[in-house]
Amino acid sequence: MASFAEPRVDAFVPAARLMAAQAGIHFEILPKNINKVVEAQIPVVGDVAANLAALVPAIKAGWGKGGSGISSSGRRSIRSRLGKASRGSRMKPLEVIGALERATRERKDDVIIATGVGQHQICTAQHFRLECLVEETEHVFPIVPTSKALHEQLLHHDLRESLKKLSN
Repeated sequence: MASFAEPRVDAFVPAARLMAAQAGIHFEILPKNINKVVEAQIPVVGDVAANLAALVPAIKAGWGKGGSGISSSGRRSIRSRLGKASRGSRMKPLEVIGALERATRERKDDVIIATGVGQHQICTAQHFRLECLVEETEHVFPIVPTSKALHEQLLHHDLRESLKKLSN
């Protein structure tokens, strides 16, 4: 049995408190979620894709070159808490995801991964290897970590136009 308890910000995202102290930006479509876990210095309520598109020029100009804000020792600490359980204890989230990934590796076309929103969704997005066939004009993001979504916004300047055409 895996343990996906209430999120412990200090254990799972140690940089979150640091982010809050350093004018962190919280993108959120639901206003009730702003300041729910960590106080946002700059709350941005609304469609994330539209708000990120507005932020892209600032990023291209060099804002935010400091990286993720999580040190390599911080990443190791996170992995040790989520990664491998001691013998006789409950499996940790990354073990469960890894076991599922290995068990379904040869059958990816028949696999559907569904998660709720939260810590387990983030673990799955980061550690379950997904592949998808994308047609020339199609943009498919099966599970997208935030940094990947921002990456796609920066690299694919036509993404916004494609999304607008699909929604009309």
